[in-house]
Amino acid sequence: MTPDALRGLDVPLLVALSSLLETANVTASARALGRTQSSMSRTLARLRELFGDPLLVPVGRAMRPTPRAEELRPAVVQVLEGIGRLLAPPRPFSPREARRVVRIAASDYASVVLLNGWIDELRREAPGVVVQVSPVDASSIDPLARGELDLAIAPFLAGVALDQFVVRSLLRDEHVCVMRRDHPMAKKKLALRDYLALEHAMVASVLPTVSSVDEALHRLRVTRTIAARMPSVVSALMLVAQSDLVATSFARAVPPFGGMLVAKPLPFSVPPLELSVMWHPRETGDAFHRWLRESLLAHAATGRPRKRRSAPSRA
Repeated sequence: MTPDALRGLDVPLLVALSSLLETANVTASARALGRTQSSMSRTLARLRELFGDPLLVPVGRAMRPTPRAEELRPAVVQVLEGIGRLLAPPRPFSPREARRVVRIAASDYASVVLLNGWIDELRREAPGVVVQVSPVDASSIDPLARGELDLAIAPFLAGVALDQFVVRSLLRDEHVCVMRRDHPMAKKKLALRDYLALEHAMVASVLPTVSSVDEALHRLRVTRTIAARMPSVVSALMLVAQSDLVATSFARAVPPFGGMLVAKPLPFSVPPLELSVMWHPRETGDAFHRWLRESLLAHAATGRPRKRRSAPSRA
């Protein structure tokens, strides 16, 4: 069959051909397909022209398939079965049957306050799903666009071009001043002069590139003393738990440390952290991806980070 002939072949024509090859009877095929005998006769004539073969020939008072028609029959059945599978509705999604590796870019803060508890829930619902978390930074945008990441979790950053992604808010978190529970300032009200007199541990993160805390202090025309720059929120808070340093961190990050730390309100105003999840629009209709992000959003709305066992008091 030539390419031009293929353009004249459609699904209804294949269905008619399958019926004619099965019944070898124009009247029976017309009845089976709810068509008139004359309409089916015209269809047979068209099929003969397309295939360059009579397909059905009279033998006595009956019609019999030609050798070419016998050759076509299994191929036509296979093509129609393939079309049926193509047009069939997707199988209902079952998390328990899923076998996938989920790739997420996120900070250690997001892991502590959100992902750790969510992964525990997810493993109970979908034991065949493996979650792979990598650090999130500005370079995560391209892998997310290429489909190498399923989700990215990061603060909402004004001025960063994220128009190519779907972005949904996960949670808001307030800035607090964190110190060890037996710190000299732990039971005192924290005034601005006290805050500035303390030595601070700071997270040297690339998201955002300028600390919102330092921006707020700059507006007040004051600065804080940075004694240590740590690679992550967890490392900064662990340092604070074992020293006289303090850290301006997030309220939700403190409970997982149990009684090791206390959080005090800042003596100045800082906009809250807005943590968002984003994905590429091509994933929006995928049943697994829809379940994945809905599960994460639901956990963010109701879940709480787990507490660590309290450490003994400092002597």
